[in-house]
Amino acid sequence: MFVLIKIYSIVFRLVYKAIDLLYQCVQFINALCDAFFLSVMSEKQLQNLTKHFYISSKKYCTEKVTCSGLYDWEQFIFDKYIPAGASDVVVLAAGGGRELYALTQMGYKCYGYELNRQFVSFAKDFFAKENMNVGIDHFPPDKIPEHPCDVFVFGWGVYSHFMGENLRIQLLEEAKNNLRENGKIVIAFWANNNEWKSNKIKRMEKFKRLFRGKFERGATVDRGCWGKFYTKNEIENEAQKAGLKIDYISSRQYGHAVLSVKKE
Repeated sequence: MFVLIKIYSIVFRLVYKAIDLLYQCVQFINALCDAFFLSVMSEKQLQNLTKHFYISSKKYCTEKVTCSGLYDWEQFIFDKYIPAGASDVVVLAAGGGRELYALTQMGYKCYGYELNRQFVSFAKDFFAKENMNVGIDHFPPDKIPEHPCDVFVFGWGVYSHFMGENLRIQLLEEAKNNLRENGKIVIAFWANNNEWKSNKIKRMEKFKRLFRGKFERGATVDRGCWGKFYTKNEIENEAQKAGLKIDYISSRQYGHAVLSVKKE
């Protein structure tokens, strides 16, 4: 019996060492490929890659997705951090209207803006069929519409697709200018919230020097589009530079934060 247990113990150690080695190899290759493509592709090419990713994705243009409701963290934010008197909500990157549909059912007056004309067309048809007074229009990338509101929402992950800290701060400032008194900004972002992402980012910083790349820390194309993984400190820093303060931030489930205007 003792000999058998000893054999099991040796086998287990070898198996898990092999698994760990495979894990390290996959992460190494993943980081190497990411760093290479981020280094050789131009900013315009990376933007077009992201645009193509969403245009070619059909999953955001289905009634099942649009009617699926808010995620738990979204519901939590609107239940706890949005003032009771808030009524007008603007959603940037509204997709096929998921947030608009759910928030309208909660009693908010909603308006959405979306880059993808296919998504806009689908959402318009959907809301017309549902006889719901919800507006949605096409809007160009890297811009903020002038639309006064109580709550400005950077929709599902769009904040992670804005390239460059200066651009993101500018967009936060423009969104802030839309807010009425006591207004809030809600952002959703890709969070650097686990060991795999942290270690991969560290590896990519080394490969960046190898390829002489100039990409942002946390940037990636491994999802088929350009995006950036953020730490909480990075979100807080960008908010502060835009004259905003963090009311709430979390990287559980999905990165999300509630911002408000800093008082003078």
